[in-house]
Formats: sequence, C-alpha cells, structure tokens
Amino acid sequence: MKLGTKILATLAAAALAIVGWAVPSAYADSTDSPNTAGYWEKQYPDAVKCWKFERAETSSYGAIADDAEGTEGVKLAQFDTNLPGDRWEVLIVKGGDERNVYERPNAGEVYHAPLNGGDNVADVSHWIVCGGADGDDWRYDDPTCTSLTVDYPEGVTGDDVNVRIKGQGADAGAEVTLNFHSANPWPSPTTFAFTEHANWPGWAEWAVDWVQVDGTNYHWDDNLSCGEPAPEPELVDICVWNADKGVAEKTAVETAGDDILWSDGTECTPQDEPELVDICVWNADKGVSEKTAVETAGDDDILWSDGTECTPQDDPDPIFICVWNAQTDSPDKQEVASMGNGDVAWVDGTECAPDEPEEPQTVAVCDAIKVNGTIVGWERADKTPAEAANWPYFDWNPELPNNGCWYETFVCWEVTATDFQMAGGLPVANEKLFTPKQEFVMEAASFAELQDCWDYVAECGTTTWYQLDRYIVHNYSGNSLLERLKVDGLGQEYRISSQGIPVAVGPEDAPIQRGYQFRSAVGDECAPPEVTICAQDGDTWYGLTVPEDQLPAEYIVWTGDPEDCFTTEPSLDGSTTVGVCIDGAPYLDYTIRLTDPDAQVAGSALESATLTFVHPTDSALDHAVEVDLAPGTTEWSGSLLWPGASLDPAAWPGWEQLDNGTYVPVGEDNFGWTRGGVDIRIEINPEITLEGVLYPDASPVCDTPPPVDICVWDGSSAQQVTLYGSAPEGAVLWDGTGAACTPTVDICVEGDASNSWTSSTIPVNEFKGDMRLWDSELAGGGCGEPQQPTLDGSLISEMCIADSPWISYDVRVFNPDNLPLEGVPAGEEPVATMTFINPNGEDHVIDNLPLGSGSFLWPGAEIEPAEGFTVADIDPSRPETFVATNWPGWFQDDAGDWVEVTDPQDLFAWTRNGVQVTVEVNPVDTFTINYPPPTPTCAARPPEEFTSVLGALPLDAPAATPVVAEATYTG
Repeated sequence: MKLGTKILATLAAAALAIVGWAVPSAYADSTDSPNTAGYWEKQYPDAVKCWKFERAETSSYGAIADDAEGTEGVKLAQFDTNLPGDRWEVLIVKGGDERNVYERPNAGEVYHAPLNGGDNVADVSHWIVCGGADGDDWRYDDPTCTSLTVDYPEGVTGDDVNVRIKGQGADAGAEVTLNFHSANPWPSPTTFAFTEHANWPGWAEWAVDWVQVDGTNYHWDDNLSCGEPAPEPELVDICVWNADKGVAEKTAVETAGDDILWSDGTECTPQDEPELVDICVWNADKGVSEKTAVETAGDDDILWSDGTECTPQDDPDPIFICVWNAQTDSPDKQEVASMGNGDVAWVDGTECAPDEPEEPQTVAVCDAIKVNGTIVGWERADKTPAEAANWPYFDWNPELPNNGCWYETFVCWEVTATDFQMAGGLPVANEKLFTPKQEFVMEAASFAELQDCWDYVAECGTTTWYQLDRYIVHNYSGNSLLERLKVDGLGQEYRISSQGIPVAVGPEDAPIQRGYQFRSAVGDECAPPEVTICAQDGDTWYGLTVPEDQLPAEYIVWTGDPEDCFTTEPSLDGSTTVGVCIDGAPYLDYTIRLTDPDAQVAGSALESATLTFVHPTDSALDHAVEVDLAPGTTEWSGSLLWPGASLDPAAWPGWEQLDNGTYVPVGEDNFGWTRGGVDIRIEINPEITLEGVLYPDASPVCDTPPPVDICVWDGSSAQQVTLYGSAPEGAVLWDGTGAACTPTVDICVEGDASNSWTSSTIPVNEFKGDMRLWDSELAGGGCGEPQQPTLDGSLISEMCIADSPWISYDVRVFNPDNLPLEGVPAGEEPVATMTFINPNGEDHVIDNLPLGSGSFLWPGAEIEPAEGFTVADIDPSRPETFVATNWPGWFQDDAGDWVEVTDPQDLFAWTRNGVQVTVEVNPVDTFTINYPPPTPTCAARPPEEFTSVLGALPLDAPAATPVVAEATYTG
C-alpha cells in the first residue's frame, strides 16, 4: 500500500447484499438506536468492533467520495490488520431518514445512501463500519482502574494479556503497555492487578486505554479515566518590600527559607531610609538625559522635570508648511516660525491639495431587457440609492444564474382535483399536484403572507384544501410566463448546490417548485348546533336549549323526564390495597367497596374487576390482573401474588435466578419498579386509583432472596463473596478467616534426624522465594534435588512512543537454590539474548542485554534526535527527545512517498503481525508480542502526509537502537 499523493487502485467489487432500513426518529436518543456503533455490534455476531463517523469527520478507515458517475457515497480504506478483526464486516450509510446496510463491503468501492424523495441518492449524513472476524471473538469483562479479570470460556486458553495505560494530568502524553505473560496458560478466572506489575508507572492520574487478551479477537478499546490530581502544596505567606511602589506586599510561597513571615507588613518595611532628590544629568555618550536620585541637590544640579531641562539646546530646524495656490492650481512651500492652528506640514505638496469631488454612490440592480414591451432577459444596471429604493425589480447578485438575477415568489393554489384519493383525507407529503388539480388563489412575498387564502372558504360546513408553493424563477421571461404558471400549474425540479446556487434537473424555462405545504380550511358561516339540557327553577326541572358552543362544563341531556336530571354517580371510595408477606412470598391484599345507590353499574360489570399496577413513566409496562367477583354483594376481598414473585421456583421482584441457583439484582426489570411504592388502579365501572401502595415490609425471606457468604480465592488472597439464594454446587462457605478456600502447598523443612527432610503444609500466600516445594518422588525424602533456575516473573511488551514502536522488557532469573547458570563464568554478571523468531527466514538476534528492566526500538524502526537534542539525549521516557524516521515494513521511494513492502521478509515486515521472542539467559523462555496498534496519539506507522526530516539516517544505514536498562540481577 502506498501513502501520500498516490491514488489507490480500485478493487473489483463483489456482489453485495443491500439491506434497507427505515428507522423512526424516536430512536434518535435511544441507547438501542441504529445511529450508534453499539447497536450494530449487537446485530452482527461476527462484528468485533464498530466505529461511527459524522459527515464532517475524517478517518483513516474511509472517507466520503464520489463514484465514476459523480454520485456521492462512502469509500472504505484497506482493512488495517492492527484493528480488531480481520476484515470489514458491515458498512451502514445513512442519508435523510433512511440507511443502506452493506454486508462484507470491499475497500476502494463507493457505497451510497438510499434514494431521497426526488429519486436521487441522498447526501451522506453519517456512516458506521464494523471490523469482523470468525471463530474466537468471545468478550471478557471491562477492566476497572486497577485490574482486569478474564474468565476464559471452556476449551479456550491464553498465556498473554496486554493492557495499555495512558498518563493524564501532569503525566499527559506518556503511555505504557503492561504485558502479563505466563509460561503456562493462565487459570480461569484470573485477575491481573495493574499496580502490581513491574512496569506500573505510579502516576497519580491515568486512563486505561486498550486491552488485548490472547485467545480472542475482541479488543476492549475505550478510555477509562482514573486517579485524582496531586493535592496543591500548602503555601506560606512572606513579607516582600516593593521598592518601586514603596509598599510591603504579602506573597505566598511553598517554602519560606530566609524569608520574613508576614504579619502586618511593617516587618519588611525599610527603616530610616534617607529621602532622595531626583536631578537631571545629560549622558553625552548615550545622547540622552537621565534621572538620577541623590540625597542632596547641589547648586549646579538641575532638578528633574521631564528631561528637557538638562538637554543641550541646538539651533532649531526650519519649519515649512504647505499652502495651496488657487491661482496657479499648485502647492506653495512656505517657512514659518511655528506651526499655527490648521497649518499642514510640508511633505511633497500633495498633502494640501483640495479633495476631488465625490462621485455619487450607486447600487447594482437587475434591469429588464425588453423586446416590444416583453421582458426577454436581464442585465446589470447601476442606480443611485434614491433610484434603487423605488426600483420595481430586484438586487443584482453575481453568484446567481441568469446574469446575476432571479425571481422568488410564493403562491397559494386551491386544490380542485376530485379524481385521486388523499391518504387520510390529506395530500401525501411532498405530493405534486398539477393541472387541472389547482386553481390560483393569491400570490405573496412569503409563506406567512399567504395565510389570508384560508378566508376564501365561505360555504357552511365544507372543507377546502390549499397548496402553498415557493417559486424561484430562473431565466424569467415576463409576467406572461408567471400567469401561465398560475393557470396551468407548470413546474420544474431544481436542487440547491452547496454554494446556494440552484441547479436545474428538469425541463428548461420553468420555475423551481419546492415546499408543497398543504392546509385545510372549513367554512364557518354555519350556526352552531343546539342541545337541550336539564335546567332547574327552584325545585322544578325543565329542558333548556342552548348552542353547542355555550354548553357548561358539566350537564345532563334533557329526556323529558325530570327524574333523569339528578343521580348519584357510582364510586369505589373506601377500597383498599396493602402489601403483605405470606409464607415468605409478597402478596397484595385488596378490598373492593362499590357504592352504587342508583344501581347504575350493569350486572355484567360485577362479574370481575381489574387491578392494574401502573408503571410511573411507560403505560406499555402496566401490569393488569383480573379477579373474579362473587355475586350478591358490593364488597369483595382477596389476595394476589405480587408481580415478579413466584413460589416454585422462588422468585422476588427486581431479582433474577441464575443457572447455578443464585440470584442477582436486575434493577427495575422483573417488576423491580414496583418495590418503591406503586399506584394501583381498580376498575369495575367506575374506577379508582390508589397511590403509593408499598411493597411488603422487609423481612429476611420476603424483601430479597436470603444471602449466603462463600469463600473465593482470587489468585492472591481469599475473598468473602455474598450471593443470594443457595450456594452453587461445589462452593466453599465462608469460615470467617478465608482459610477454607485458600490453597495450600507442601514445603521442605528439616527433620528430626540429621540431614533429613520432612514436609510442612502452609497457605500458598505464605510461600516465600527461599522455600522449596516438597516432592515425595524426589530423592532425599522430597527435597533431595534443588530447584532449577527459571525466568518466572519476566515480562516483555510492546509500546508506542512518539509514533515509534518500542519493546519494553523486565528479565529476571528465579534461582531459589542459587545454582550456577550454564555458560556464565563465575564472578560475571549474566546477560540476556533475545531472538525474534522468523517463521520463513533468518531470525533477528539482540544480545548482551543487561538483566532487569529496559527498552529498545522495534526491529526495523529508526529514530533521530529531535531539534535541540543529540543522540546521547534520546530517552524513551521523554518523547520530546526524538522523532520517528522509519518503520518496519515501509520504505520511502524517490518521490518521497511511504510505500508498504509486499514481501513480508523485507525490512522486518514479518514482525508486524505478532512475533515470538525467545529470551535466553540459561534458563530460556518464549514470549509473544504484537506490533503496537495505532491510537489517536501514537500511530507507529508513516504519516499520511510525510515531510522528510533534514539529517535523517539513510535507508541503508543501521537502525539506531538506544537501550535504557537497570541491572537488578542478584546471585
């Protein structure tokens, strides 16, 4: 792949499935919105990671581009193997209110948004792309600020975990990758404590940025901010004398040395200083007068005023002024003793020339070109402001078509068509209705001024539809064309370019027609209908007829029978509900009391009642329970199981039972929203709502599942873990100390007999490095053979610093029995040899590395000193000391562009996709490291636009490999 000014070759596009999505706008702010990357990670199981990009964003993953026909879409870049996954899984392109979904898209091909309402491809508003992979893509839990817990699935193992940490606050810009490596697969689950790692930087503020776990294609990639800024130092107030101002000032400092502590200012005020007098002294060497302070002014001293009092006086220069001679129409140069008020100093004579008379200001307007009185075109004309104020046409704009002139108007049409069906009685949005479906009503300068067209409906009870159009006339040829538009309803589609200029997409010589707003109006000349209602005169009821728009808020329609004018409405007043706990389960006790003296509730309504638990915000989540009502009474009592609860298996609202028999809280799910007080609506006909009915009083068996404490070993200590329900099969109950689940080891201890050994069992967390494990199969009673040296505890990991790849290591020899190391002469310090295993070529070896921690450049990478630094100053812990100049697998061609090699054996390209490194001290161990992935602050690859750095090492020169190390080997 070639970067810079070269154009990528277009790949042949395979057939793709396009899936249309129409998503309502209500999803816009939902966490399940298809406008988010997380939504598509859920939709596609093979999508390892998704990224979203707005229209204005730039990205190395792809960009908005035009295809060969000039139609806009999204073109993806080649998939970067450093990203999660091994291919592009799915591309989502959104335009307008819809989106197209492309599965397995190809790099280099342009993919479009859906068509808009005008059958044109919509502009891209945003796009989402997902990296995918087959096979191992299981996910582990998100890391915390101090640790990562990995629970490997059954059948999956891994011996490498990498965690990238970035500095924040005072350490912003620094980063380190923590590598957790084991010679054997890590047990499941394993918790990796960041602060216990040998390379933990000890920053006060940091962010967990990226995680890679051996055995899965999924990479956690987020920015988890952690820590707190260092506290501000406590300041001390001291007294400082400001001689310029002549005052004592209180100044805050971190540490007061020989300074004077502040009291009231007098403690640092100079005492009995003589009062000085300022005199004026001429400095002939500098040619300036100077103010000098003395205790006493002598007879010859000149007191200071402004410096001129002691400046030597020279003969004054002559003064010339400029006077305009009207007779000769030319300037005269005249000498004067001093400048008078209104005089003009002489320069070259033009400074006193009279001003030219001002040309009158003009305004550019559009003027009509007429032939035989008919407007056939437009041209620019310059008019005075007074003329332009009364000009019948419009202003000239050079950025507009038609010689900078166009015309805009708004028209109200009455929709007269009867041979088509409008959806729901309304015209379809953006439907275009042309002749003979409209009749011209009126014209105005804006939509707001068209409101008067509603007043044209006069017939009682009828509805008339109006269409409001906006016209922008291009190539306008006079009122005759506009009149024809009003009669025939002609129209032309235009689109507005990004510069605001209309571009025609239809026939010529017709106006733009956009907007298509529809309104309805109803004739209001009818008298309102009348209703006869019950009215009372003293104790007598009678019928009173009133207009419908004058009816009172409450009334009874007159039937002719006065008995129908008064009644007692039925009610459920006095009904009660209460939460109770019965045999460890939550119930709702209810009593329903019906008051119905006039027997208005129908008998069928008394067969059952509905009790509804009302959700506080979403009625779709209401829970209704129907209970039977016994006949012959108006009061009913009973109990029903609280929603979310069950008896077999036992369940409680707000809790969920796992497969192992334990329970976990689920918040408002499983009717957890009913636990804090819930409104309950009782319905027969009428209905009543009882507010704030409380969940049964808490008890050990009714409020939540019963707790049980178990003992869990986390790899370094025993932890008390509280579960709910019953302990899972095989779990160890907590014994108060943690000893019940703490693993033990057998170690060697001296026996009673001379030179004999026996075993002793101790907790594993008490095992120390100088102890030896008991092995009954060894000679000497389990301790006959010394423990061989290993590299246990050694680490090697990748880092990206200032866009250059580095390798960090910490090599330690674990030698509890202090055995001599093979190949290391007595008295000499051992060194490490690191071999990068090339599966298809010659290995790369770095030897004589001191033991302990250090770092060196990735093979094939090159750097040089930054401006102002030397080679000796280069320090990977100080990114400002160097700049990256070369990267493995890349070279710079003659044009200065960076080109990626095609042969993995060239320029160490074989190291970029993961490489095994053998560390040999005798003992030997093998590690796997990965090339540092790109981040927003560190790329570890050539830039998109690269400028060569003067003095960079040539390509055939050996790569600089600075090493920073601290020897820690003992024994």
